[in-house]
Amino acid sequence: MKLIIVNTKAGRGKCKQIMPKIKEYYKHKNQQHIIVTTECPGHATELAIDGVKKGATEIIAVGGDGTLLEVIQGIYDEDVIIGAVPGGTGNDFVRSLGYSLEIDEFLTQFDKAVVRPVDLCMGKDRVFLTLSAVGFVTDVLTHVEKNRKGIMKGSLAFANAVFQSILKLKPRELEICVDGCWMTRKAVLIGLVNSPFTGGGMRFAPDAKIDDGVLYIFIVKEISKLELLRVFPRVYKGTHTSHPSVEILKCKEVKIKSKTPLFKNYDGTVMGTTPIDVKIAKQKLNVLALPRQNY
Repeated sequence: MKLIIVNTKAGRGKCKQIMPKIKEYYKHKNQQHIIVTTECPGHATELAIDGVKKGATEIIAVGGDGTLLEVIQGIYDEDVIIGAVPGGTGNDFVRSLGYSLEIDEFLTQFDKAVVRPVDLCMGKDRVFLTLSAVGFVTDVLTHVEKNRKGIMKGSLAFANAVFQSILKLKPRELEICVDGCWMTRKAVLIGLVNSPFTGGGMRFAPDAKIDDGVLYIFIVKEISKLELLRVFPRVYKGTHTSHPSVEILKCKEVKIKSKTPLFKNYDGTVMGTTPIDVKIAKQKLNVLALPRQNY
């Protein structure tokens, strides 16, 4: 049985708009399926757990990376296949699997999907698929969340959050343990990256792969506000890696400590504060992906 979990609030209404096409798609599949919608934060986790208990063997998250994040929390150890339909804002996991984010093209591609194992990042308080970060990027997300009911919406609100976060930019001294080796970095951003796309299409670690058992540590060391403003757009093409303030490390396990608690985000959702303690579980999760040559 397929369980389709829908977050109709995802993507600022985008997910709600594509729902007729999702329903039509599964209607013509002539397969046993149930479509349920989330009612509040955390509900997708409950629905996924309940679905597995009732015999679901395939669970599809319709929404963004945050919806998928919720879905996998309670079922990543179960014998179940996970799928994701892009109905959110970033959709980085879907993008990293090579799918189109345009719903009609995506559904055509989804027909050709095969089951493939991908890596899962195992945190002490949460598992995640694409990114966990502290510093600048999380500051931006925190600003967006705090001002969600403000006058500015969408891309304008995000641009304002970037600008405000740059104005308050402050390097933090962080202790990082990379595969058992401790080091200190003064940085404005540290991201733990497991996929080629994160943060709505940003390519923090462009060589990252979602199934190679390697976790990338993306560090932006001390940098002026103007220089960050100049360089930051390059992350969308992955051409920032040669900048002297950028450092990228590879590992299997990483720990991060800070003198004062810093907000952290998982796959674009801000929750909790440092420390961070993450291990990579190679090919832990079975997902519906395009054939390998396509991503």
